[in-house]
Amino acid sequence: MDNVMIGNFQRQKSGWITFDPRIKLFHVVVTGIIFFNIESWKSMFGYILSMILVMMALGVIGPAVKYMLLSLGLLFCYVVLPNIIDSQVIGSIGTLMFILVRFMPFCMMGTIIIRTVDVTELIGALNKLRFPRVLIVPFAVTVRFIPTIFIELKIIRDSMAIRNIQLSFYGFIRKPFRTIEYLLVPLLSRSGKIAEELAASAMTRAIDYPCKKTNVNKLYLRFIDYFYILYIIITGGMVIIWD
Repeated sequence: MDNVMIGNFQRQKSGWITFDPRIKLFHVVVTGIIFFNIESWKSMFGYILSMILVMMALGVIGPAVKYMLLSLGLLFCYVVLPNIIDSQVIGSIGTLMFILVRFMPFCMMGTIIIRTVDVTELIGALNKLRFPRVLIVPFAVTVRFIPTIFIELKIIRDSMAIRNIQLSFYGFIRKPFRTIEYLLVPLLSRSGKIAEELAASAMTRAIDYPCKKTNVNKLYLRFIDYFYILYIIITGGMVIIWD
């Protein structure tokens, strides 16, 4: 399995199978439509399970297991816990868990795109879909910037640990303002430099030049992509009918 390393962040280039980036974007749209139109927790969990299967097929095993455990925990708090403990506070917590479950599929799709889609492929896919450049550039930069933020947070945490400053939850409880200062000040400083580097990289690639852009990656739909489309439609339809 080939991987591309961005600092300490690992992007899955290929799992057991690969899909066209346009189909993944289509999956994002379908996910948004479904999760704003279903109410049953069974339907939600069923759709989350279908997305976990997609993540595993793409080779994103670790996050898929974490999302599975998190969804089970949230659904336990929403479905089981209120029946065990009859309390208004527990009921409010269950409602909050239900809201978090609704947002989980979007986080899962974000993980899929960040882990399995290269920025060049993403730009090529959006160009194929005739998206305007004013939307393509910010979206591509955002996708590239998110993993960089996680890398920087880990570097800051390691740097503070060398200075015997623990940026942990316990430290936040004891001295919240100092912990925020030690975390945000270096992050903001590094974010400015990263923004300059991304802007220089975009200018080098003539991203603002008004001409038709070419792409090294040739995007075309294969049989497995059509199968993925069919899988999305069938699972989405089953969830809506089940609801």
